[in-house]
Amino acid sequence: MNIIVVDNLDWKNEGADLGGNPPFDIVNVSGKTFDATVEYLAGSKGFDDVVYLINVHCVFASGDTKKKYDFQQQNGVTVYRHLLKIYEDIQEKLKVAFFSPITVENLVKLKPENAVLEHHSFFSVPFNWNNCVAELQAKTGWKYFNNASENLLSGWSFNGRSKINTNGKNIVVIDDQVKEWKTVFNAIFDNPKSQYYVSYQKNEAPNNEFSLDKIKDTNFKTKIHQADLIISDFYLQESHETDTWKTFAQLEDVSGYRLYKHIKENMNGGIPMLIHSSSSKIRYYQFLDRSGIDDWTAKDARLDVPNSQKQFNYECIKNSIERFTVGDHAEIYEHLKDFWRRIEKLKNFNTANWWYSKEDNRKDENDKRATKTEKQHIIDILTDAYFAIRAYLKREDLFAKSFSSKDNNFTASAIISNLGNTYELLGYSQKSADLTGLNLHLRFFFATRNAASHYASYRYLSIEDALIYFHYWLLALEDTETNALTKFAINGQFHIEQPEKSKFRMLYIWIQFYNSSNRPKTTPEKFEKRIDERMREILKGISHAELYTELHIEGATRGQVVLNWTEGNQSFNFVSEGRNGKLKLSNA
Repeated sequence: MNIIVVDNLDWKNEGADLGGNPPFDIVNVSGKTFDATVEYLAGSKGFDDVVYLINVHCVFASGDTKKKYDFQQQNGVTVYRHLLKIYEDIQEKLKVAFFSPITVENLVKLKPENAVLEHHSFFSVPFNWNNCVAELQAKTGWKYFNNASENLLSGWSFNGRSKINTNGKNIVVIDDQVKEWKTVFNAIFDNPKSQYYVSYQKNEAPNNEFSLDKIKDTNFKTKIHQADLIISDFYLQESHETDTWKTFAQLEDVSGYRLYKHIKENMNGGIPMLIHSSSSKIRYYQFLDRSGIDDWTAKDARLDVPNSQKQFNYECIKNSIERFTVGDHAEIYEHLKDFWRRIEKLKNFNTANWWYSKEDNRKDENDKRATKTEKQHIIDILTDAYFAIRAYLKREDLFAKSFSSKDNNFTASAIISNLGNTYELLGYSQKSADLTGLNLHLRFFFATRNAASHYASYRYLSIEDALIYFHYWLLALEDTETNALTKFAINGQFHIEQPEKSKFRMLYIWIQFYNSSNRPKTTPEKFEKRIDERMREILKGISHAELYTELHIEGATRGQVVLNWTEGNQSFNFVSEGRNGKLKLSNA
C-alpha cells in the first residue's frame, strides 16, 4: 500500500515518529496554491494501491486567485472532490482517509455539506502512525463516490437530512457506477431495503457496445416485474458528451433509452421509469417525454457547486421520486401497475367466455361476443386508456397547475368514452332489445359512458372517475363465470336513475352503484373506499342549492339516492342506511 499524505506540514522535517515505515509521499501544501497541489496529486493517479491520507484543514497559498484560505474551511474535502474528478474513469482505484483534531460529528455539524467525511476512514489527531498504517492495510469495504453522487449526498445533508420517503415501494436502480451511488442512495432513502441495485458492466464484451448481456444479475427480470419504480442512468455504455448535441435519431441509440425500450416492450411496460442522467439538455428531456419516460432528473457532476444548488438538486430528486411513492399520484401508479398486469393477462388468455367467442368471425348475429380480431381491439382500448392515465399523471404534475388550460376533465372524459366503445365491439347498443334484463350493459357501464359524453356532466368528471371505471371494466372482462351478465345490475332497476341533462350524473351513478348488492367485490377491496371518497369529493365541490333544486324536481332520482328529505333545506351530507353499509344523501 502506497500512502500519500496531504498536510500543511512536512512530517519528516517536523520529527514525526514514522517507525521506519514512512509514507510513500508527503505532499506539504504549505506555500502551494490549490491548483498546484491538485496538479501534483494528479500525477499519482497511475500508482499502484494508493491511499490518500488528507488533512481536513489544508491551507493553501492564494497565488493569483486572491482567494483566502483558513483552517475552518475544511479544504481537504475540496481536495478530495478534485481527486474524484481525476479518478472519474477509475473510481474503484480511489481510496481516501482523513484526519483532524476535530471529530467527524463536529466537522459535519460545522459544514453539513461535507457529509462524505462520515463514509471514509478517519483518524483523530494525534494518532499513532504505525496503527494508522495497520488499519488502512487491513481495511476492506472501501466506499466509492463520484462527483455527482457526492454532490447529492452533500445536498441531502445541507437540506437538513430530510430523507426520501419510499413508502415501502420496490425501487430498482440501474447504473454503470452502482458502487458510487449505492452508499448515497442508502443514506438518503428512508429504507435501504426498498432499493435493489443492478450493475451495468460496460467494460464487458462486446467492447463499446450496448448489450443486455452486460447485466449479469440473474434476478434482474424478477426484480423488474416486482418494481414500483425504475431509476436508470441514461448513459450506461457511453461517456456523456457535454459539448455535442444528438439528434432524436441518435438519442434512440443511447444505451439508457434502449434499455427502457426493452423493458417496456419485453419485460414490464407497466412500471414507471425515471431517468437519472448527467445531461440537462432540454431537447433530450423532450425526446424522453415524448417516448413515454415518466420523469427525468439530473446528476450534477460539477466540481464547485454552491451549497444552495446542491440543496435544490436534492429537493428536485426527492420530489421526483416521491411522486411515485407517496401521495395521490403514487396511489394511482400502484393501481396502474396492477392494471398493466391484468391487461397482459387478458391479452394472453384464449378461452371462450361471456364476451369472447374464440372464433375468427361472428357466425351468429345474435352472438354478441368478440371475435379474435375484436378481442385485440378491446386490448388496444385498454392499453390506450392505461397510457392516457399515465401521461395525464406526468403532465398534470408538471404543467398547467395555475393556468386555465389545466386538464381537469378532458382526459377523464376521453378515457371513459373510449372504454365504453367496447360495447360496439361486442355488438351491443342502447336499443331496447339490447337492454332487456338485468345485465351489465345497461346499468353501470352505459350510464357512466353517457355521463362522460354530455357536456352538462362532463365538467364534473375527474381522473378518479376514469380510474374506477377502468378497474370495473377489467373486472368484468376477467370474469369467467356463467352468471357474468347479471353482475353490475343495480338492484332490480332497469336503469340507473340519472336525469339526462343533469350536471350531477356521476354523483347519482356512484351512489346507486356503491349501494348495489350486485357490485362485484374483490379481496382486498380497494375500490369501494375510492368510490366512497369520490362521492364525498363530488358532494363537497358542487352547489348544494342546485342539487336541492334538481332533486326536488326529479322524484325518481331522489328516491334512489336520498334517504332523508327535508323540504327547503339546501345542505346535504352522507348518512348510512341501516346496517347494510349503504350510503345515501340526507338534507334532514
